[in-house]
Amino acid sequence: MSANAPKNAKPKTARLKPVYYLSGTDDMLIELEAARLTAAALNPGMEAFNYEAFDGKSSSAAQVLNAAYTLPAFSDMRVVAVKAADAIKETEASPYVDYLKDPCATTCLIFTAVGKANDKSKLVQAAANTGYLKIMNRMNEDKLAVWAVNEAAKQGKKLSEAAAKLLITVTGTRLRDVKGELDKLMLYAGDKTTLDEKDIDECCSDCKEESGFALTDAISEKDVRRALAVFKKSADEEPLKLLGSAARQIRILLKLKALSKRRVSSNELAKACGIQPFLLSKYNLSAARFTERELITAVGRLRAADTDLKTGRAPQTIVLPRLIMELCGGGMKRR
Repeated sequence: MSANAPKNAKPKTARLKPVYYLSGTDDMLIELEAARLTAAALNPGMEAFNYEAFDGKSSSAAQVLNAAYTLPAFSDMRVVAVKAADAIKETEASPYVDYLKDPCATTCLIFTAVGKANDKSKLVQAAANTGYLKIMNRMNEDKLAVWAVNEAAKQGKKLSEAAAKLLITVTGTRLRDVKGELDKLMLYAGDKTTLDEKDIDECCSDCKEESGFALTDAISEKDVRRALAVFKKSADEEPLKLLGSAARQIRILLKLKALSKRRVSSNELAKACGIQPFLLSKYNLSAARFTERELITAVGRLRAADTDLKTGRAPQTIVLPRLIMELCGGGMKRR
């Protein structure tokens, strides 16, 4: 610990808290917020002198807190980042808990942990009690569409509401995927200032729907060989992304099954399912290959696979192939 660290100093960046514990299910949202806090805390050009990063699994509390008590150089504040904070052992938590009671005013200590916050953790409890805990879960489709419109505006582009919703339909609800496609769209647009659904179709439409349709079509036909081939072709995607794509397709098909019993127009049906009208016929064709019971069974198995991936209960390399074989096999036979 640095004996000269002025714990009660009043930095110019007083709007920042001295500690943040960022946790939640959206890794990109956490990453962006950590970057925003870091930029707000540090003077431009002084980052190399005032930024230190640690890993919660391999770094000790003594190492982290020694850095936290170190004076900033040529800046009002310094930033100490602790990634994978959920890996901090309970036996290492007490020094952090004590620090949160009286943190150094010239340091912004940022913990990040992807996943649901462990409310039994001493550090998480202390962060919550001191107002330093910030939960950053994945946004729903409506909030993501608003985020996309605002992000496009920051880059001098006007993204229509319909185009933003189509973008989310194409990418899914993972912010990292939405941002990646939006960045691609900005480059594609060039000098064009107003972007509509046609721009999304031309630039982004192939990133999610085709693989999702191909996988659900193969499963609906009980064609395990083709389904596994689609999975292998998409193996460079993150497992949760591919699982999320398949889950979204299945939920839409289940909703279509339920709504098809009512007399509603195609536009109303598309709106209720959260899809664009021009995709409806393709979804209807796929839905016709499933019974309602099969889709309900599929949702349950998708949830189980999601849990396996997030908890590490089963190796990532076998979760999706096993799921595909289950959905294509005897467990979902038609009545």
